[in-house]
Amino acid sequence: MSEFEEQKKIVLDAAKTFLRTGLTVGTSGNISLRTGKKATTMAITPSSREYDELTLDDIIIVDFSDEEDNIKVIEGNWSPSSETILHSYIYKKRKKINAIIHYHPVFSTACGLVLDELPAILDDQTFFLGGAIPVTKEYAVSGSKELARQVQELIANTNAIIIRNHGSIGIGKNIEYAFEACQLLEKTAKIYVYAKLLGGNIKFMDEKSIKNNIGLFKAIRK
Repeated sequence: MSEFEEQKKIVLDAAKTFLRTGLTVGTSGNISLRTGKKATTMAITPSSREYDELTLDDIIIVDFSDEEDNIKVIEGNWSPSSETILHSYIYKKRKKINAIIHYHPVFSTACGLVLDELPAILDDQTFFLGGAIPVTKEYAVSGSKELARQVQELIANTNAIIIRNHGSIGIGKNIEYAFEACQLLEKTAKIYVYAKLLGGNIKFMDEKSIKNNIGLFKAIRK
């Protein structure tokens, strides 16, 4: 039995849930879990494998401790997700974060085509995600270090981010929080799009309320 059996099962169960919730289709997106607090190893979904066909043995364990960003597979027979380098950059930046979900949703991805950030419009957005949602500056090739660097630069103070021309990311201290971040980001983006379609000026939250909620976010969720 693998010493990472528990972590692999969490990722496997999350992958099945990922598909059922409609956050992804086919093989798109990826999920990872740090194997322990501040660990430099993670369990991650494999590349190009159907989520509904995954088994425990398909989940990959990798080491990302190398200072030159080389990823070492320490357990598993498949290639890890092509976005493994992206996950590693986030874990290196956010030491208290233990779960990452990268997905390709409709509404937040659409917002990322026209916005430089998804503004603070909802109470729960600011409390659970950390305020306005940043969008990476420009398109970068999927799986590249450039994409990973752009995300790493923006993710210090938020639990969600939009990758321009690509998709979105939700992170958390555990897999449940990461899922919540993904769902809340897509909800916020959907509301923003619908509000724009209604016309008129969107009523943004006042700065004092945003500041108070971000303070709670930092104390509880960051």
